[in-house]
Amino acid sequence: MCLEHPLIRAVQYLELVSVRDIYFAATSFAQPAAYFRPLVALSAREGPGPLGLGGSFFGIQFDLGVKDNYRGGTALRYAASRAKRETVKLLVDAGADIEAVDKEAGGIPANPNHGKLGDEYPWWQLKPILYCARFGLAEETKLLLKHNVNLSCLYKGVSALYLAIQEGHVEVARLLLENGAEPNENPKDYDLLLLRAISIPDAAKTLTLTKLLLEYGARIEEENGCSSFRATALSRAAGTPNTNLVNFLVEKGADPNHCAENSESPLFTACWTAQAANVRHLIQAGADVNEDGKPLEIWAPIHACYNAPEILQILLENGANPDRVFKRVKDAPESCLHLAVLYEQPETLKVLLKHRPRINLELKAPCPSSNEDDDFTAMCLACYVGNAGIVRQLLEAGANRNQTTKLGKRPLDICVEVGSAAAAKVLLECRVPINYTDDDGNTVLHRITWSTRVSLVKLLVNAGVDSRVPNDRGVTPLRQAMETENTAVAKYLISKDPNPKVFLDGARTLVHLACRNQDLETLKALVDSGVNLGSIDSMPDSTGLVVTALGQWRTASQPMLEYLVETGGVNIHGGGGYLDYPSLNACVYRHVAQLKYLLELGANPNVEDSNGRRALHLASVHPGPELLDILLSADLQTHKNGNPLRDQMGRTPIHFAASSGDWDGFTRVSRLYDTNQLTEPDADGWTPLFWALMRREASARVVQHLIDHGADIWARVKAGKSEWSPLKRARWTGVSEDVLAHLAPRSSTDIKGERSWDEQFHISRKARDMNRCCDGCVLDIHGINYACHDCYDYDLCFRCYASRRRFHLSHDFDDWVQTGPEFEDGETGDADGSPQLRLSSSEGDLDGDHETTHSADDADDNDTDGDEDEDGEEDDLDDADDIDDDDDDE
Repeated sequence: MCLEHPLIRAVQYLELVSVRDIYFAATSFAQPAAYFRPLVALSAREGPGPLGLGGSFFGIQFDLGVKDNYRGGTALRYAASRAKRETVKLLVDAGADIEAVDKEAGGIPANPNHGKLGDEYPWWQLKPILYCARFGLAEETKLLLKHNVNLSCLYKGVSALYLAIQEGHVEVARLLLENGAEPNENPKDYDLLLLRAISIPDAAKTLTLTKLLLEYGARIEEENGCSSFRATALSRAAGTPNTNLVNFLVEKGADPNHCAENSESPLFTACWTAQAANVRHLIQAGADVNEDGKPLEIWAPIHACYNAPEILQILLENGANPDRVFKRVKDAPESCLHLAVLYEQPETLKVLLKHRPRINLELKAPCPSSNEDDDFTAMCLACYVGNAGIVRQLLEAGANRNQTTKLGKRPLDICVEVGSAAAAKVLLECRVPINYTDDDGNTVLHRITWSTRVSLVKLLVNAGVDSRVPNDRGVTPLRQAMETENTAVAKYLISKDPNPKVFLDGARTLVHLACRNQDLETLKALVDSGVNLGSIDSMPDSTGLVVTALGQWRTASQPMLEYLVETGGVNIHGGGGYLDYPSLNACVYRHVAQLKYLLELGANPNVEDSNGRRALHLASVHPGPELLDILLSADLQTHKNGNPLRDQMGRTPIHFAASSGDWDGFTRVSRLYDTNQLTEPDADGWTPLFWALMRREASARVVQHLIDHGADIWARVKAGKSEWSPLKRARWTGVSEDVLAHLAPRSSTDIKGERSWDEQFHISRKARDMNRCCDGCVLDIHGINYACHDCYDYDLCFRCYASRRRFHLSHDFDDWVQTGPEFEDGETGDADGSPQLRLSSSEGDLDGDHETTHSADDADDNDTDGDEDEDGEEDDLDDADDIDDDDDDE
């Protein structure tokens, strides 16, 4: 049968009231005529006939159980689903099967177990009783119940009674309960039935249904099994404006202090939802206003009133403790007072301040935005939110105006930090001290942040705060403003102090800060105040200003660079820092426009840093052609004394280009050299193939090209005490499967039969990405990060750390700080005691420690875990946005 069967179509679109109408409808919708001819003949008969399942007229069968092919729905199913009362009654009286189940689309037979207790039907397989309950068909429900319909069937896990309750069909619910439906139903992922009734928006129906459920055995203290949200009947009711329902439940014996586990008590719910009438009734019924038995991590009713002064007044009048605290974070207590201040509720605060006995105004709470600071009183919080009115309320009530936090901040300090001039003005009107310092010599102006407003700083300076006083570290308020990149405040302070000071070491002046911040406005203000850029740029032991401006990952300002060069006359051919030259900084930090500008002004593209790296080395490590195109169009040297350019680690531009993971860039560089350079090792035995596997985004095409030109996938190489193969190295880095596929041999022995492949040796866990950039290879650091203790922001990966004595001679083993863990699983090789990870301070010359070996893969080897030696990691330029400028000398 198809969906267009005349009987089913008639039920869908018409309201049938007699058996004769069934015949008539069947003929009216008949198509094609040949198929429906028997029904046409039946329609000619006057009056109803003996029609039923399998009933017969003149020997012609007519089946009320006919189903459509789409969902397997019967006529009764469609009548019930469309709430056609008369049609349902007609079909049931005529003998339609009230237990008939739809079948799944496509003709799959119905589940023979449907209808048993707990059995659930998809929406296309529902029994008529479920539709009747959902649509509130009371008479039809009576008819189905009269025929002993099975009430255990489910729709999406809920029964017919649940459907009737949630739709607010009181009469249907009563019929089902009278016939044995379960009043304590609590389906998975659904509320307890009693709570569902309480949640109906219609207050009158809610009360009626609640009474009905309790009358038929619903347990009034039953806890919700699917959610902890207001998990008892009284708690759920207390959060609604239906006070009659709350009164009824209390009269029926509901416990006003019953609080389900991890849930809310009835009184707390009423307070939170600001239901004043419910609060009064619950207190009269014996609700505990303090709930002292609760753990301190949970709010009491008074905390729920921080934004409801009327409710708070009711609680206080009935004995609530206004200083009741809870511990939100770090075991630091908070009270209703703290919440009212933090969320700026002056009316609530007014109620608290009028209470007698007086509340404790000096209770301490945690800092809302810091994991380090603590001990914030209500006054501190008022300054933190910048609410001048609340600050005044607290001052008039006698709050301490000089309370210090854990980090030594006073209320006025907090106003400066958050930029609240209005709150600070109130404090100054109350004559709070202003010329104080903390234990580190900081004045109130040392609290300047990016948020501090100029108007506030002017207010303090006019009140008598000295804007030139340095703290114990020699930092002035002006430097603090520039460190926090508050240009407006910095320009104002410069106007108050026309002779900006050089800081402690004489190497990083205010001008350097302006260059680092790309803050051209402040730089111009400094120049207008009399600063000579040329003299600052040429200071002994100082990093050049162009190097400072370009030596960081943030986008470089071309107007800043042009101002330094064309107005300030600074040097573009040198300038210190660990890279020594502006052009090299432009290559490392990918400042394309600035590199082009420097070269156009005559910067030498062939300079090298103390590590022997040239612009071609540093540009080759980056994906993308922009830097290379600029260099290759300049007067660039690709060889030195007839040999490829090598840095102190023996790396050629090919090593750097292989590590870029960029095929186009790699080919641009490799074409500059003979193909034999594709297998040439660096000074420590690492060939371009190993360097190609140092980046997680390694290029399978580059790797295959290197192998095609002789790179040895069987080779082993050491870094410190650890030994690597290309495959092991790749797994440790975490390259893609496409790359790994090129690194395993087809046979377990090599062509000559001299080496065998030991799969165990090549296993390695994946190293952790440290989100730092290696200053040796300019790649992402994976595994252990090695930071030089004495150099400013100088980090190495394990590979470059193993060779550090080749280019970083000034600091020994003890001068490096190691940061892990090494692997993504949170473990560190050193912690595991892996001997291959240990690079002792007594190591000999690294030339002896770094070598490419061609011994059999099953030769004796301690490194089986893929652990890096203590030397471990890398860093990628693309992801190292957190790197600060490296503009100081080592």
